[in-house]
Amino acid sequence: MGAMRLTEMGFPCIGLPGTIDNDIKGTDYTIGFFTALSTVVEAIDRLRDTSSSHQRISVVEVMGRYCGDLTLAAAISGGCEFVMVPEVDYSRDDLVAEIKAGIAKGKKHAIVAITEHMCDVHELADYIEKETGRETRATVLGHIQRGGSPVPYDRILAFPHGRLRD
Repeated sequence: MGAMRLTEMGFPCIGLPGTIDNDIKGTDYTIGFFTALSTVVEAIDRLRDTSSSHQRISVVEVMGRYCGDLTLAAAISGGCEFVMVPEVDYSRDDLVAEIKAGIAKGKKHAIVAITEHMCDVHELADYIEKETGRETRATVLGHIQRGGSPVPYDRILAFPHGRLRD
């Protein structure tokens, strides 16, 4: 309602679809999504290095509020073994069973990507460690996902909205 009131007062307003969560209806992708995706994948790559060298399981919490787009895209791009998004029901026991199956096949490490608000990731990591006997660490990426220089695709998405028009 604020934009409408400003327009009525003679100050034209527009809205831009800018959020890393990618949760604005009517858009395929929002401005900021791909920059956040790049940041998250870089973090997952770094976690994979330490998870592999220490033979541990990493649980990484990704922003998204109640939309799993960023988590899913990051899990695919980052090669995560498991992904948990709010759009799909999950059971921590099923997750543990899958992790145990991987361990039985000789898997030495794993990364679980999970969207924020689904559960307490520290409690989930403790549960996984207790049930599998494998050291498990939780990482909350937090607001680092919201910063940084925009990747080229976000710049392309924003360009038509930012041009001055006569």
